[in-house]
This record gives sequence, structure tokens and C-alpha cells, in this order.
Amino acid sequence: MLRLLLVTLCLVKHQRLQQRERKEERQGLPLPTPFFPLNHKLQAERFRELMSRNTGFVTWMMNTGYVGGDQLDEKKGIAMKVKISHSTAMLEALFRNEIKWKEDPDFGYLIVDVNAPENSRLLEKVPPEILYPRILYEKQGRLNEYNEWVARIKKEREQFLSKFGVDEKIIKAVLNIK
Repeated sequence: MLRLLLVTLCLVKHQRLQQRERKEERQGLPLPTPFFPLNHKLQAERFRELMSRNTGFVTWMMNTGYVGGDQLDEKKGIAMKVKISHSTAMLEALFRNEIKWKEDPDFGYLIVDVNAPENSRLLEKVPPEILYPRILYEKQGRLNEYNEWVARIKKEREQFLSKFGVDEKIIKAVLNIK
């Protein structure tokens, strides 16, 4: 695990150097380009290849920044900041294998089941609205806004991936199309 962490840190450092060099090219991209070649089709195909060859390999995606809006929305009380303490608690629970998961109905990937008693320890440190943003939107009567965001982000991802000739299987997986 330490070796993976060190490799990841080296890749992140390398990525930051590359990002400075390609800042103009990268602005506005809806998907990150961490340490693969610039050709987005190759990135997607390489990631699919890595995942299919390493079936025991587990990946996680974590949100950073804000849920429900941005910094200005947080000041208005309608958004929440994902704090370092939230990320730390999530990583600790991940590494301890203490999380009960469920499938996200919108995107199809696994998310923390905020209703599972097994996750009570994590929920003491991380609000359920951070772990499952739909809750925040529902509480605030903004579910329509959330659903519009889901539709928009899926459309943007499909357009972005299609532009580079990404395999249809990858696009369907990203869009949660079975």
C-alpha cells in the first residue's frame, strides 16, 4: 500500500508539472487527465484496459470542493464545503473496509449507504449531504435543480467522450446505461 501511495504521489507531482505546461489546453474539460497521454481516447481505453486486467483493483472517486453549489452558495447557506476532515474520515473508513455501499440511482457507481447502521461511525464525522448530495437538494426543495444537473452532466460527458471516439461501452458505463 505504501508503494502505491508513493507512486501516486510521484504521479501527482508529475501531473502538476504537466498541468502548468498545458494550462490553456486543459481549461473547461469535464473529466480529469491525471497521468495518461493527452489523447483522451487513449486515456479512456488505457483505463478500461487497466481495470479489465486487474479485476481485484479497487478505485474510488471522492468529491472535493462543494456540494450543492460553490463558495458563494455556502455563504448563503445552500451549499456545503467538503472539508479536509470529511475527506480524512472517508479515507480512514475506506482503508478499514468499514463502508456499506449502495448503487447510486443516477450514475450507477457505488456510494455510501447513508441509511445503513454500519456507516454510523462515518456519519458522525461526515454529514450525509456530503456523502449523498441528493439529500441536500431534497431537504432544500431543489430536487428539480439536482435532476437537471444530472441530465446536463451526463450530456456533457457523452459529448466530450464521443468527440474523441471513445469506445461505446465506456460511454454507456459513464452514463449508467445498461
